[in-house]
Amino acid sequence: MHQNYFKTFMKMKKVILGCSVLATALFFASCNKDKTVAEPVQDTEFQSTKDVIYANTVAAELEQVVAYIAEGQTATKYMAIAPGSTGTITNNTSGNVLTVVFSGSVTCSDGKKRDGTIQITKSSSPASYSASIYHDPGFVATVDLNNYWVDGWNIKTVNPFIVTNVSKGPLAAFSTSADKLTWTYEGKLSIENVADVAKNMVWEGKMTKTLVNTNNVKIFPSTKLLPIAWSSTVVADNANLEYSGDSKGETKAGTAFTFSISETPLVRNYACAPDKVLGVTNNTVIVYSEWHPFIGGIANFTTGTLEPRKVDFSNEGMMDCDNAVKVTIKGVDTPVDLMK
Repeated sequence: MHQNYFKTFMKMKKVILGCSVLATALFFASCNKDKTVAEPVQDTEFQSTKDVIYANTVAAELEQVVAYIAEGQTATKYMAIAPGSTGTITNNTSGNVLTVVFSGSVTCSDGKKRDGTIQITKSSSPASYSASIYHDPGFVATVDLNNYWVDGWNIKTVNPFIVTNVSKGPLAAFSTSADKLTWTYEGKLSIENVADVAKNMVWEGKMTKTLVNTNNVKIFPSTKLLPIAWSSTVVADNANLEYSGDSKGETKAGTAFTFSISETPLVRNYACAPDKVLGVTNNTVIVYSEWHPFIGGIANFTTGTLEPRKVDFSNEGMMDCDNAVKVTIKGVDTPVDLMK
């Protein structure tokens, strides 16, 4: 009996040992497999960054042109003909309907070529403020565009483009030393490229614009009766603006995007014009551009199925006078030059 038990035990041991050896072999075989995993490909698509920022710049530039017209400042370089340009600019700044008409693809002194009509219908909200000028609290401008072109882009108002002065009002209650002039602009724009319809874009949003140095009497006189002096040959006496808000829409090929300025406002300072020399007149006088890019602040945007992007308009927090940004995607920073 003991011999049979011993034989049975030895057979079981061999089976267990055999299984153990097999398991060990399988384990090492699995460990020796090639486990190489391909590194993820870094997102290096930056054209959407340029497109989205350009769409937001188009809206900001339109609002600024409205600012000039609604202050009666038709001598501004936004509406002045550059040396050597053909075409004409006519305007009407009286009454409740204001217009500026660019004819013959005029090159303006901000370096941009324009054609078509900008029409502004003025109102006051509330009516009791009797606001009639851009810097008046309660001033409202409803903007319509008629065959309006800028540098080969046909800009259309899909929904009314509305500019509103939301400063503390009425004007008599506004303090130039304690308060800041603030506006909102909102609407929906179609930005169409005549040369390539695949580049067409749509911008829809609401932004807030603040004149940070409202308390500089050389920019906004304490009498509150004269227009805002946006630019000067003295750096300290140039308008310093901040922008915040959200926009959405479509970039080329109908790709959806969202663009948010909530972390740090974008900055425009009229002392900055990176493309300074636009031309000369009489072979001696330099003509300075009045195109002012964003030079500070942070925006976040998403587009299509691409990774979210963070866009820093400054240079390590410094306000460099250039037309470039730093785009951060999944922790990787890349400098990107923008469209003008």
